Amino acid sequence: PATLCVSTGRDRSGQAAGRLLRDPAFMSRAWRMGALRTYGLRTALSGTLLPARSIVSESTWERISRWAQQGHEVALHGHDHRAWQDGIHQWSAERVAASFVASKAVFERFDIPVVGTAAPAWSTSPVALEIQDGLGLRWASDLRGRGPCRIRLPGASRPLATPQVSVNLPTLDELVADRSVSDPSRRLLDALETTRFDSNSDPIVYAAHPEVDGGRSFGAFSEFVDELRRSGARFSTLGDCFEGASLPERELKYAACRGRAFRVATDGSASETRAAAS
Repeated sequence: PATLCVSTGRDRSGQAAGRLLRDPAFMSRAWRMGALRTYGLRTALSGTLLPARSIVSESTWERISRWAQQGHEVALHGHDHRAWQDGIHQWSAERVAASFVASKAVFERFDIPVVGTAAPAWSTSPVALEIQDGLGLRWASDLRGRGPCRIRLPGASRPLATPQVSVNLPTLDELVADRSVSDPSRRLLDALETTRFDSNSDPIVYAAHPEVDGGRSFGAFSEFVDELRRSGARFSTLGDCFEGASLPERELKYAACRGRAFRVATDGSASETRAAAS
């Protein structure tokens, strides 16, 4: 079983070109990633020189609906990924709410239960977290950090109701983009060496990106999954990985993350973004 985080709306990836020109760190990451080879020319120009297509096609939504019926989780992953990723910190509560409404409408159209949400590129704001907390979701995965927790916004006396399932391993796209990493596959496997698979440890939460893990780095991803199996790991959806656990409270913070050109939201834990520390 797995959790699929799916974006809705139009693919405006080509609008990242403007950021390439004004943000040297973003350009450096795109160069190390081999962005054009990874995403393809059509995606690189989508929303600029070429019309913005739907991020997910009709036929793919039908397949996703079948996967949900087979026991996989399907979660919201932003409406217009590019716009959310670049501008969420400036969005009003009204715009955030409208984004969730638009995403949920697509899921409902294909009879896909909305159980959780994951912020695009781990970019979120206190406003966005408060809005989604009123949606009655089973979980959210908007942060990097240690693992499942309840997040408290700065200045708040109590945590939000929606459990957060923080991603706690570096991703292959980050390791590929990190100039200090010569062997992304080995570095990802090294991150497992100190991890225990028992009831007292935080679950491993890894975010795979189809265009990287399912494309240029598929061999490394396959090796990673095989190593998990050999280690006796049990695979589960995000919603099932913390079932019945007593979740600690942690505070929303932001931190630099190796292999990314911008800061990400974190749970403020001591091991804040293992991607930054690996």
